[in-house]
Amino acid sequence: MNKLALTALLLVGGVGAAAYAGQQTQRDVQQQLAQVQETLTRSGVASMKVGPFEKTLMGGTQDTVITLFPNSPDRLDITLHSRLHNGPFPQGKSFGAARVVTEVLFPAEVQAQLDKAFSGKKITAQTQVQFGGNSVTTYQVPSGQFSEAGDQMKWQALSGTVRTRGDQVTGTGHWPGAVLQDNIGGMQMQVGRLSWDFQGTQTPDGLGDGKSELTLERLEGRSDGTPFALSNLQSKWQVTGDDRYVHSAVQYLVGQLRMDNQTLEGLRLELSIKNLDRPALARLSALGSDLDRVPEAELNTLMTSLLRANPQLQLDRLSVGEGEQEVVITGRAVLQSSPDTNWELMMLDPTQLLSALQVQAQAQTQEAGLRELLSLTLDEQEVNEVVDEGEALGLFVRRGELYQADLRMSADGAYLNGQPLQ
Repeated sequence: MNKLALTALLLVGGVGAAAYAGQQTQRDVQQQLAQVQETLTRSGVASMKVGPFEKTLMGGTQDTVITLFPNSPDRLDITLHSRLHNGPFPQGKSFGAARVVTEVLFPAEVQAQLDKAFSGKKITAQTQVQFGGNSVTTYQVPSGQFSEAGDQMKWQALSGTVRTRGDQVTGTGHWPGAVLQDNIGGMQMQVGRLSWDFQGTQTPDGLGDGKSELTLERLEGRSDGTPFALSNLQSKWQVTGDDRYVHSAVQYLVGQLRMDNQTLEGLRLELSIKNLDRPALARLSALGSDLDRVPEAELNTLMTSLLRANPQLQLDRLSVGEGEQEVVITGRAVLQSSPDTNWELMMLDPTQLLSALQVQAQAQTQEAGLRELLSLTLDEQEVNEVVDEGEALGLFVRRGELYQADLRMSADGAYLNGQPLQ
C-alpha cells in the first residue's frame, strides 16, 4: 500500500511542478526555472536540472528533471517534457503569445506501470501565455487503476487551473475521488470529492500574502475490521503581513468523525501565529537546507530578531460537539520580555527562555458537553463523580449553566482557576 500511496502523491506533485514550469514565454520560462531550481536545491528535499532549449521553426522543446530525495537511496527522477508553440495563434487553437504543453514522465519501470494504469494517457499541463505575460494553466491526472500483490487502487481524473496576472496567482482544482483496497492487510478506504482553491501575491522576499481552502466531502473505510468515517472536512490557511511582521492562521473543520464506536460532531481547530519578524523569517526561508553552513553568529542574530518581536502562538478555538454538548477551548502562548533582554544568553539557557513564556488556556461547556467529553475515557460512575465533585476539587468553576476552567502558566508558577497547582 505504501507504493500505491507514494505513486498517488507523485502524480499530484508532478502535475504541480509541470503547471509551474509552464507559466511564461520562453525568456520568462528560463528565469522562472532558475528560481525554482535554486529553491529546490536549498530545500534539500529535491533538486532540479534544466536541459537546453531546443529551438524549432514554431517554438521549441525542453526537458527539466526534478529529483525527489536526491541524497536518499529511494531517489526518484520526474521529467517534465515541455513543448513551446509560438503565437500569435499557437497550434492554431487560440490567440496569444505562446502555448506550452508539458508531459510528466517517470523512470522507465515506473512509467511502464503508469502507462498501463492510465491506458497510455499521460499527466499533462497546458499553459496559454497571453500577451503581456499573464497566463492560464490547466493540468490533469488521467483516471486509472492499479493493482499489485493484493493491493488495488482505482481513481478518477484529477484536474485544475492556475492563473497568473502580474504578481497575483490564483488556482482551483477538483478530484472526484479514489478507492484503495489492501486484500492482504485488510485495509479498505474510499476518498470522495476533494476540491481546493488558492490565491496569493508574490513578493521579492518570497513571503507573499495568500490564502487557500481545501474541502473533502468524505473519507471512509475499514482497518483491521474496524470501520472509520470522516465527513465534510474543510481546511483553510492564510498568511498576511506588513514590512515588519508576518502572521499565519490555519483552520480545520470536521462535520463528523466516527471511529472505534465513537462519534464526534462539529470538530473545529483554529490556530494562528502572530508577530513573526519578516526580515529574519525571509532570511531563514532563503537559507533553506543550508542552515548548517551558516555561521553561528548569524543564526543567533536571526533567532534574536524572531524572539525580540514577541511572537504569539494562539489557539483561537478548539471545539467539539454542538449546542448544549459543545466544548470550547481557547488559549495562547507568548514570549514576554523587556526591551533590554539579552536573547542570545537566554537561548543558551532553556530555563531562562521558558521563564519568559506565558501560557493561558480556557475551557467551557455545559453539563451535557462535560458528560459527553468525560464518557470518552471514563465509565458512568466516574463521570458522575467528576461532575458532582469537580468544583470542590478545583477542576472547574460553575457560572450559571457553564462549567469553566482557566489554566495559567508563567515564571510565577502554574495556576488552575486561580489556585496553584502542586
